Amino acid sequence: MIKLGIAGGIGSGKSVISRLLQVMGVPVYDCDSNAKRLQETSQEIKDAYIELLGAEAYLPGGKLNKTYIADKIFGDKDLLQKINNIVHPAVFKDFESWANEQDSLIVGMESALIMQSERARKVLDVICLVTAPTELRIERAMKRDNAPREKIVQRIANQADDDESSRYADFVIVNDDKCGLIHQTRVMISEMMK
Repeated sequence: MIKLGIAGGIGSGKSVISRLLQVMGVPVYDCDSNAKRLQETSQEIKDAYIELLGAEAYLPGGKLNKTYIADKIFGDKDLLQKINNIVHPAVFKDFESWANEQDSLIVGMESALIMQSERARKVLDVICLVTAPTELRIERAMKRDNAPREKIVQRIANQADDDESSRYADFVIVNDDKCGLIHQTRVMISEMMK
């Protein structure tokens, strides 16, 4: 089994590539949605969050108190790192279990954080970086998230840039609304199967 990482910054189109892969028969694990699920279903994560952030980390009924946590970690990189150290290992463990249940020669993991995570790069056999021009990424993210330009620009500034990330990538898919995504994705799958 080949474990493929699908990486890229906000607005690059990694979710589009993930959907294309799924249409082509490659199951893809979405780290963002599974991290959210685990934060509300894993007692181990809940206990660690409450110990780190207090009981206010969860709302009555067990839902994550996103506003409270966002306020706590805003501008506090150390606290953000501690939270990442709780949730990321759980996500990787969940991905491994999920991957072992798939009946496929290739499985994908979609995450914006692959390039910043040495552990992710060790777990994955192949990494695909999805890129797009910065202005196009800003436009896409503003539209998708209904967010102001400044917020999206700030989020992009906090992510690894494509030049830095490309040194870890085995494949680069250009999502600039000009290059054919289906063709690029098929070529990548074909190369992986060799």
